Amino acid sequence: MKAFNIIVGKRSFLSSALKVHLNNFEIISLNKFDKKKFKKKYKNTKVKINLIINHFYPIYKINNKNAEIFYKKSIKEIYFFLNFLKDFNVNKIILSSSSAIYGRNKRDLDFNRIKYGKAKYKCEKIVKTFCKEKKCSYSICRIFNMYGTKDKSSVIYKIVSAIKNKKNFSLINNGNNRRDFINVQDVAEIYSKLISVNKNEIIDLGTGKSTRIKDIIDILSPSY
Repeated sequence: MKAFNIIVGKRSFLSSALKVHLNNFEIISLNKFDKKKFKKKYKNTKVKINLIINHFYPIYKINNKNAEIFYKKSIKEIYFFLNFLKDFNVNKIILSSSSAIYGRNKRDLDFNRIKYGKAKYKCEKIVKTFCKEKKCSYSICRIFNMYGTKDKSSVIYKIVSAIKNKKNFSLINNGNNRRDFINVQDVAEIYSKLISVNKNEIIDLGTGKSTRIKDIIDILSPSY
């Protein structure tokens, strides 16, 4: 049975990276989602759908004034989209979650990261519930610090941007904080393999190695 790979999230730089790793795919946006067109193309019991969800509100845009927009874009749109898919033949879901969920209950972390982590965790539960009801498999990928082409939110992007534009970059703990960085192309390659895995799993996606922010600055500074 032929399977179509539906990638949700046109603005995601991970969605762009997946183009070279997947065959037979379509990238859609929930902001301009055409239900009639989608039904005509995919509402067939013989058509299997593999779903990759990269849709989420950017962490750098979160603030106290846009709480409702954040909730809508991060949780409600995914919930209603999956509810719409209940009559479709969904075979597999890959959800791009985040390592931020590990800090969702900590008071000493950045407000945006806590809020972001809580929203990601809710999305994980929505996907689990949907897959249980549909009896389809899921891979929930808790991605650590992803960077790469078309990235506009990672620490690496911010450092490079500050160096290029000769602007100040605020360092927390004198840059001694460590993070696990993974390139978007590596994530995309992992997704291309997970799409055919028929089991439920939650995966931490990183390199397993941590790097000091200060060391990244020292390495990048001479290059610009």
